[in-house]
Amino acid sequence: MSNLAEKLIGAIDRAISGEPREYALRDTMAAVGREIGPVLSAGELAEARDCQRDWQRCLDAVAAHYDTEAKKAWLAHGATVTTRMIGGEFPAHEHCWTREQWESDFAARRDHAKAGMHEASARSLPILKKAGERFAKATRKLSADLEAVERTAAAKFCVAYGPSTTVLRLRQCVEYATHIPSDSPTLRTAPKDMAPFLGI
Repeated sequence: MSNLAEKLIGAIDRAISGEPREYALRDTMAAVGREIGPVLSAGELAEARDCQRDWQRCLDAVAAHYDTEAKKAWLAHGATVTTRMIGGEFPAHEHCWTREQWESDFAARRDHAKAGMHEASARSLPILKKAGERFAKATRKLSADLEAVERTAAAKFCVAYGPSTTVLRLRQCVEYATHIPSDSPTLRTAPKDMAPFLGI
């Protein structure tokens, strides 16, 4: 049986048996964020949300201007022109765009929206880096406190200590939060994905 098939069967078995699901790192980061409380002031959080809102608006504009959408617009325009011609309402001097013109216009709009995504991502970086540092500091303390409890329990019961999956996951959260990317010409990552612990 292939590795993929084994994973699928295991996932189905867990779903049927009611075993807890495996949580994604972003789920853990959100839970830790709720546990440690706010890492940004209300004003900073509002600014991060504005960046996310602007980024999402630009992403929606990109999705609305792919070539398939340009073709739909060209066909709809052609149908309108045909209806107007049949009704005698289409002036001879009025210009009709070709499909290539529609695609070119949509590509320009898409590129403009992608630039807006970059701008929103770049604008969010100073706030997200500050939040990441604060989140990492609080999460390190949370992890150290939990690890101390685990070490004490391991020593009490004469068990060799190894960090639990919870401690290891908290360390991953710290690593993620301290590696928010720097600005680059290709940066178009959503602010909410760079800092999932903020819940924006």
